[in-house]
Amino acid sequence: MRRILVLVFLAGALVQFSAASSYVMVNDADLAEASSSIVVGQVLQARGVMREGIPWTRYTMVVEDTLHGQTSTRLQFEVPGGVAEGLGLRLYGMPSFSRGEKVLLFLSPGQGEVRQLTHQMLGAFSVYKLGDREVALRHLDGAREVALPQVGERGRYHRPRDLQAFARWLKARGTSEADYFTQLTAADREEVTRQRSLRPRFTLLTCDAPDCAQPSALRWMNFETTQAVWFINDQGQDGLPEEGENPAGTQGLQDAIDAWVDDPGSTINYAFGGESGVTNIELGSGFSDSILLFNDQRNRISNDFSCDEGGVLANGGPFFALMPLFPHKGVQVRRITRGFVNMNAGIECVF
Repeated sequence: MRRILVLVFLAGALVQFSAASSYVMVNDADLAEASSSIVVGQVLQARGVMREGIPWTRYTMVVEDTLHGQTSTRLQFEVPGGVAEGLGLRLYGMPSFSRGEKVLLFLSPGQGEVRQLTHQMLGAFSVYKLGDREVALRHLDGAREVALPQVGERGRYHRPRDLQAFARWLKARGTSEADYFTQLTAADREEVTRQRSLRPRFTLLTCDAPDCAQPSALRWMNFETTQAVWFINDQGQDGLPEEGENPAGTQGLQDAIDAWVDDPGSTINYAFGGESGVTNIELGSGFSDSILLFNDQRNRISNDFSCDEGGVLANGGPFFALMPLFPHKGVQVRRITRGFVNMNAGIECVF
């Protein structure tokens, strides 16, 4: 059974990285408890930064209301992925924000004074003005939800929240959740769609970040001429059965590769490169192939997964070059140079 789960997970993740970006929903009380600060404010600017050899997007925001913890009137927070120094990294499921956007954020300590989102995409809400009320919504585009029996049904946490009522509960948080969930009418949903369309975002399989000269699709360019080689980290994933001298998870990766290569309707051409001690995927590391990483050894995911509470199971995505652009079927595309899938620590109960 464990091998089947790994195969299903990896077979999707290798070609569609959004299948790698996966989570088990966290309830609001646990999300708040895991956060060092919770704030409502407005995004002022965003810029790409290269940190530890990979692109991040660093946002500056003005804080309008602090619901938990200590913050200044302005703060910075980072989201992994973005564009910096001519290199792009698209991490599926990660939220992006535009200048002037109002947000509700659950934050955890990051590097120095720069914060990061608690449980990554689960810690970010966009705020929309709908008539005389403000509503907080999560946008989990590009990420896949996984249900765990021990966590229970979490469908309610996808619902919109009345910002004022939610903020009151977060400030005076007790053991039970208040009735801050709300409903959206068809007109409300149309208005959310309209407002969201005015906010430029880094969308699925495109590069429309501020540093990109022009929007374009991302594409593997080497399937027609050669193979994209995938390696596996030699530490293996905690919770997966041992495979002799091979890292736990090796057979799952090989089966996933074979499933795509043997598919007669697919042009995907992967190859298994064996195991590697590489944990750093960053620019300048000397490693230029794709890799499956285990146990989030470089702490790229802000919080470990909890089998009781949930969280991010894994994330992944492609690195791509900003220039040059390549023509493909009448459109300009940017070349994916390599990819990775990073499985979180603490996910033993999933397998």
